Amino acid sequence: MLSLAGVVAMIWLATQQPWLGLTLRAAEDGLSVARVSADVPVADQLRPGTRLSALVGDGEMPVALEAGDVLEEPDFHQNYDDYNRFIERQGRLRAQLSAERLTLVLTDGRRVSVTPFKYRPVASLPVAFWFQLAFGVSCLAIGAAVCAYRRNRPALLFATTGMGLFLVGLTAAVYSTRELALTSTLFRVLAILNHGGGMLFGAALIGLLLHYPTSLTRRPLVPLVLAAFMGIWVLDVLQWMPSVDAGFRYPLVAALLITFALAVLQRRRLTQPGDRIAFRWFVFPLFVGATLFQAITFLPLMTGQPPLLPQSYSFGLLLLVYAGMAVGVARYGLFQLQRLWYPALAGSASLLIGLALMPLLARFAGLSQTGTLIATLALLGWLYFPLRDMVRARRVRHLRHRVAPILGQGMRFLLDPKAEANRDVLWAALLQQVFRPVDVQPCAAAGGEPEITDDGSTLIMPATPQLPAMSIQWPDGGSRLFETADLQLAQTLMPLAQHGWDVRAAWEAGVRAERKRIRTDLEDDLSNRIFMQILKAPDQLSADAQRAALAEVRLVVDQLSEARRSLAECLEEWKSQVADYCDLADVTLRWRQTGDLPDEALSAMARANPLRILREALANAIQHGHPTYIEVAVHVAFPQIRLTLLHDGAASTPETWSFGRGLRNIQARVRQLAGRIDWTDTGRGGVRMACDLNLAAEEQHG
Repeated sequence: MLSLAGVVAMIWLATQQPWLGLTLRAAEDGLSVARVSADVPVADQLRPGTRLSALVGDGEMPVALEAGDVLEEPDFHQNYDDYNRFIERQGRLRAQLSAERLTLVLTDGRRVSVTPFKYRPVASLPVAFWFQLAFGVSCLAIGAAVCAYRRNRPALLFATTGMGLFLVGLTAAVYSTRELALTSTLFRVLAILNHGGGMLFGAALIGLLLHYPTSLTRRPLVPLVLAAFMGIWVLDVLQWMPSVDAGFRYPLVAALLITFALAVLQRRRLTQPGDRIAFRWFVFPLFVGATLFQAITFLPLMTGQPPLLPQSYSFGLLLLVYAGMAVGVARYGLFQLQRLWYPALAGSASLLIGLALMPLLARFAGLSQTGTLIATLALLGWLYFPLRDMVRARRVRHLRHRVAPILGQGMRFLLDPKAEANRDVLWAALLQQVFRPVDVQPCAAAGGEPEITDDGSTLIMPATPQLPAMSIQWPDGGSRLFETADLQLAQTLMPLAQHGWDVRAAWEAGVRAERKRIRTDLEDDLSNRIFMQILKAPDQLSADAQRAALAEVRLVVDQLSEARRSLAECLEEWKSQVADYCDLADVTLRWRQTGDLPDEALSAMARANPLRILREALANAIQHGHPTYIEVAVHVAFPQIRLTLLHDGAASTPETWSFGRGLRNIQARVRQLAGRIDWTDTGRGGVRMACDLNLAAEEQHG
């Protein structure tokens, strides 16, 4: 309703003005006729290009026409004296247009008498008028829609920025598209409201960045900012500021700079990758639209030059702010825009450079508009474009050098025989190296082609007969979204990885076959030979030595076997072999066993290493300590197991031992099962060995 009322009011104000049916342009000696409407009485007396020097209304003093009479904005003047003179002249010209009969004085001395139409036809309102109305209504509508959807402080501030631009667009639509003049009162009121809308926009924009996406402060700064800008507006209305620039343009430039600083602070506060990227696209159109508007309109005026574009159409850049914010907040299809980020930024930077150069060249080099344009394009061509191409080449070269080593390292990882054998872990590790994502997780995606989902934040790698499906989220640590190039890389990577896994599977099959051959040779040849030596042993001592050798061969054969045995079966085997050792040495064995025995099957290393640790420890104790008894305690808290060996035959304390091959072998086997071991003096002439092992360590650490 507000937008409808505002539009109707502006159309009414625009059509309540006298109308000659002329389109006037500034000329050196007054005004020039640019176009004459076909349905006005003077159409046969005036032609495009006719120069007008003065207006004379019935009973009025002649008013000379000046080029500045058709300025779009009164604030194109930098000081208040010129500003007031412009408004006063508008009032005098408007009084002439209200006369029953008006005489147009041409520069060649001719006079054309015309009767102005009392009202301006709606059809005669130019495109710029409707464009500015559409701009104001669009800003208000977008802000209101956001406020209706999100009833919080940031949404209210966003809607306030829309209200400010609504005032700017509607008021400027009336006076910037006038035929020649408005009354002084109407012109001044519209200009005041226009400045008020601009200041409201600047204050609300600062407040928005103070609280969106996060609140940067708990202090009530928004009312203070609003009061400061409205205070400057009041001073501008009273003309107590040093100049029009100080009362309007400088505060809005300062608002934009403050907004950029707040945007940097907001970016540092954000931790989620999605929030960072959405905020980037929230700030980007703000940067492009607001900066370009100020560079096109404010910067030339502040350097004494006319705007580079008609202000009415420059408002389209501010509309870009709202449209871009909508895209950034909605985030739908955002990854399609991700690849445009650097080109858009480069294009905006080039335009900003050009816009900054043009008023500087015009003012300090004394060039004409044509000369300024040519010089600017030349400088851009000689400086900017080579620099841009150099940066682009470095970026492309960086990406190319980055992908090749990653793929090479990833394939080596797949083919490395010492790498993790678990396919899920291996595949996830390779994807982590290639895309450097925030997270890689298995998912339930069926077969097919890789695809980008969740607005570009997720890349789905489908399942294959060799590889599991994976969900890859937020590439490069969450600094960007997935792009088409990532999709192409994923499509290239999948067949390579599948081939690599096939090669690895073939290698593993070869390893298994070779182990089987070695195991068969040990069982069929070496075991039989040792058994025959036992039968032919000349005495019991030799036979026992051969039996120990045969037990070691069988342990190796068991370790080469792919079959798994339970912990209970392994404990029985360990106890049996330890008892045989003690019997041979005529040492009493005390075996204690505690803890629950699970049905879990042990791998070859988990079966062999504890037994070898016990046998090596027994051999050292019997050879060097000559104990009378040996006590072995086994405590199970699967997958952890503690082996304790205690004897009374210590020849020296552990602190004085020299660690030879036997003790080093024990330590190596303990490390293979991610354990720890220590020897202590019991204080009663004995030694205790305590060893903690992780029977699942081989599966966890490969």
